[in-house]
Parts: sequence; C-alpha cells; structure tokens
Amino acid sequence: MKTQQPFEYGMYYHVYHRGVNGENIFKKDENYAYFLKKYVQYISPISDTFAYCLLKNHFHILIKTKEFHQVFEASIKFKLLDENKQRLYLSQQFSNFLNSYSKSINKAFKRHGSLFSGPLKRKCIDNNVYLDKVFCKFKLFSDVFKDNDLKIIHKNTIQHKKISSN
Repeated sequence: MKTQQPFEYGMYYHVYHRGVNGENIFKKDENYAYFLKKYVQYISPISDTFAYCLLKNHFHILIKTKEFHQVFEASIKFKLLDENKQRLYLSQQFSNFLNSYSKSINKAFKRHGSLFSGPLKRKCIDNNVYLDKVFCKFKLFSDVFKDNDLKIIHKNTIQHKKISSN
C-alpha cells in the first residue's frame, strides 16, 4: 500500500474519508455538530477551511494548511517539538482529530474497532484545474443533496484564490 506523504505547510488540500465498509460515520444528527466541534479544536488552528461536505458515510473538506510561521506563532506546544515532529504536526493533528471522534462514536454506540476505512485520504491541489474541479464537486453536492443526506455544506467566498505555479 502506498504511504501518504505528510501534509505540507501552506498548501491546498482536498481531504476526504469514509466509514469502514461503507458504514455511517454520523449515526445521529448531533454527531455532525460534535464532528465539527472536534474539527475546530484540532484542525482550525492549523488550516483555513474553504468548504466542507458531511454525508452519512463520508466527508469532503477543502482546506489550505497554514504557513509554518503561523502555526509556530500560535502554539506554545508546537514550539516545544523537535524539528521532525514539527514537520509531521499537521498530519498528527488530523490523526488526533479522527481518533478523538472515533473514540467518542465507539463509546456512544457501544462499538469497537475502526470507524474509518484506512488512512485519511487527501489530494494536494497544486494547480488551478484541480482547484476548479473540487469547487465544482462541492457545488454539485449542494445542488443534489439539498439537506436530504447532506447535513452541512459550507462555502466561504474566497474569490477563487488562484494557485501560483512558482
């Protein structure tokens, strides 16, 4: 199996994950709010979120990870880490987020084992074509689901910040 590269600072990502064997990761309506509460706790300090889509058995998120200096300046804990752990900090925060959510779902529903199928999936968005494709996907979700299976769709207007090819 191909190993995922760690998240990089200052990059756009399409982040997505699904329940193991297609199982629902949101069992009750209040699970959506709890997921977002944990997201804010773990992920908001390290990234800017432009769009997210939470469906019963999977989610999609469009983010831009913060620059190294932004994370460094904002977190005392981060400053205490060695260089290698600082490099892996973004990935570790996603792991902590999903583990925290999974543990609470397992406890609440008296289940055990993995909630999510394999490692977190992500695609680095390094060109405008893929960025536009991801935005279209979020637009499609909002048009198709209209609050039936789609619990939350959030789109910040970022005036399509284009990615430089430097």
